[in-house]
Amino acid sequence: MNNLDKYFKALELKPGASLDEIKQAYRDLAQIWHPDKYTKNPRLQERAEERFKLINEAYQILLAKSQTYPRNESRDTHDTAGNTQGEAKESNQPPFSDKQKQTKKSNWKQVAVGIVLFTIISGVFKVIKESYHPNDSQKTYQQIVEEYQRFLQAHPELVGAVGVPEYAQAMNEKTGTHAYDAGLVKTYQQIVEEYQRFLQAHPELVGVVGVPEYAQAMNEKTGTHAYDAGLVPNATTPSATPQTTTP
Repeated sequence: MNNLDKYFKALELKPGASLDEIKQAYRDLAQIWHPDKYTKNPRLQERAEERFKLINEAYQILLAKSQTYPRNESRDTHDTAGNTQGEAKESNQPPFSDKQKQTKKSNWKQVAVGIVLFTIISGVFKVIKESYHPNDSQKTYQQIVEEYQRFLQAHPELVGAVGVPEYAQAMNEKTGTHAYDAGLVKTYQQIVEEYQRFLQAHPELVGVVGVPEYAQAMNEKTGTHAYDAGLVPNATTPSATPQTTTP
């Protein structure tokens, strides 16, 4: 097999395809195999990265090769042995002039640099992909609540002991992602209701600890920002102080 045949094959072309065909094939395959299209499937994304790298390499090499010949020169002239026209040209002039040799050498340097840069960029992309997670991997608060409810159904002994924020925090740690971040944030109303239950359990703190102080303490205790909404009192919410009756 000719050394260039594998690159034509990578672009799904027959050997000796024209420059226009090479460019069109590259555009089509780049659209199909771009790694960004497979962010939801790491296995397919890894395969796409390998294929995309091969497509780029093939395109750069075939592009550089085609630029060493005049545009109106036929494929058979430089790709097929025994062609009369090709033999005639080869007998009348050297295969490459000094200018063509310099151009070919320069093009191959550009190809080498391009391959190195693509390898570096691919490595950086992989590091970023492993360090960060796209927005479409984030779970909504509703999804987390539904998953949390199924969790409690499977573990009824944890009802009242584990809330949505604790579940979300545990799942973030288990998966090594931030997919459950939406579950870490409580609404102001949720904080007020929790605060009221806290005062019922600790009546000696009525009038001493308000919602903002409670929210700050809970943020520090959980190591999250789940209680940020409670740091500023909401005037539209009824008083958080529980109703007490005199015995």
